[in-house]
Amino acid sequence: MEVKTLDEMITKLGSLVSVTEPKNYPLDRYVDVSPDNLIPAVQKLKEHGVTHLSTIPAYECDEGYRLLYIMSVPVKDGKWGKMTIVVTLDKNKPEIESLTSEIPGAEYYEREVFDMLGITFHNHPDHRRLLSPDIMPDDVFPLRKDITYQEIRDRLAAEAKVRYEE
Repeated sequence: MEVKTLDEMITKLGSLVSVTEPKNYPLDRYVDVSPDNLIPAVQKLKEHGVTHLSTIPAYECDEGYRLLYIMSVPVKDGKWGKMTIVVTLDKNKPEIESLTSEIPGAEYYEREVFDMLGITFHNHPDHRRLLSPDIMPDDVFPLRKDITYQEIRDRLAAEAKVRYEE
């Protein structure tokens, strides 16, 4: 089912989303989605031929943690647009349902986000670190603002000493 514009696609999502301004590029849109509405919104997008997740960048902000699900959306005349689904998670409870049940390719993106920021993805098929060394302490997440680079190095050194010198 081809849509004419990204705005038409957003209309089809209805109350699951709210539009975030500004519209940076003609073929890009940002929509805010609550954590509970992520799966229903992606299911609705899939009904209209949207199945490609490009990536999931994430970062810590004043409100908590922000996840950006960047989806490629087919629009008129064979062109593709980009719809970025923005989900903000509570800083005290950084968790969300895994998108892998709808888009299996989300698996490695979610593992990276877990590894770097400690965000839990419920029902993830392989919820373990992806990029950090095996000796990374379970409570250390390198991109969180509550830990410094030096503290990470010190914790890794201490963990290495415990594991390899005993």
